[in-house]
Amino acid sequence: MKPHPECILCLVKVRGREILSSSLSLEDKRRCLECLLLELSRLLSMDTSVPVIATKLFRLVRKLTGIDDPYAVEKRLANDVASRFRPIVEDWVDSTGDLYQRFRRACISTVVGNTIDVGASEHRFSLDNLLDSVVGAELTVDDTKIVFDMICKRRGRITYVCDNAGEIVFDSILIKILEGMGWRVVVLVKSEPYQNDAMLNDALEAGIPEVASEVLSVVPGTSGLILSELPVEALEELKGSDIVFMKGMANLETLEDVRTYGRPVVCLLQAKCTPIARILDVPVKSNIVKLFKA
Repeated sequence: MKPHPECILCLVKVRGREILSSSLSLEDKRRCLECLLLELSRLLSMDTSVPVIATKLFRLVRKLTGIDDPYAVEKRLANDVASRFRPIVEDWVDSTGDLYQRFRRACISTVVGNTIDVGASEHRFSLDNLLDSVVGAELTVDDTKIVFDMICKRRGRITYVCDNAGEIVFDSILIKILEGMGWRVVVLVKSEPYQNDAMLNDALEAGIPEVASEVLSVVPGTSGLILSELPVEALEELKGSDIVFMKGMANLETLEDVRTYGRPVVCLLQAKCTPIARILDVPVKSNIVKLFKA
């Protein structure tokens, strides 16, 4: 995805916030911001994609500030809050005896969980009303019945690409249902920090190993899936899957690369910014479960 005008301002705000929240001196913060702007200008002049720009700038911030994981505290808080809500959300999902409706409710839960995000400058969320948001949510783009029917007709392997900490707790509910329908679900998480994206420790806290066939910590600290940076193990997993589930906006931004493998891709997200809403032709804050056919 090439940068929209709003993307440039968002990148400055989010990466700049990371620098300003550090314990550096005022002079060092100013110097870091200058470096950030110079690198952003250089990358924009090279017609670089948004995921690559975001990735390179995040790595620059980590280097300049000396902070390996700037969102460590936020990730722990998100996991804790989501874990407290999980039993209630699971009860809501399981309260219907219809398997399709359970699948749809699980999709809604994980899409609303995607609102736990500090990486979009236009977006504001509250952990306090997360439960009400789940139960009362609607889907603006709702391909859940098409996806459900496709899953019912065959069996195989699903590659499930996670997004943020916190929401990974609700991912576990959907993954459990997919496994119960006879699919082998392999979950991919980050092997190093990128914003508040889920890593292996977040997957362990969310109980993913108890519901999925396998958890692979093989995605580097990138915005979405940048194929040129993926290790062989991750590439082989994508190639060998029958269906790919991808969570969040950053993964949507790298969708076209993933589609080159010729697999159906299910994207689950909330459109939290104007460019993503523009691409999907929906209002901002729309909840999306969309199937991209092979």
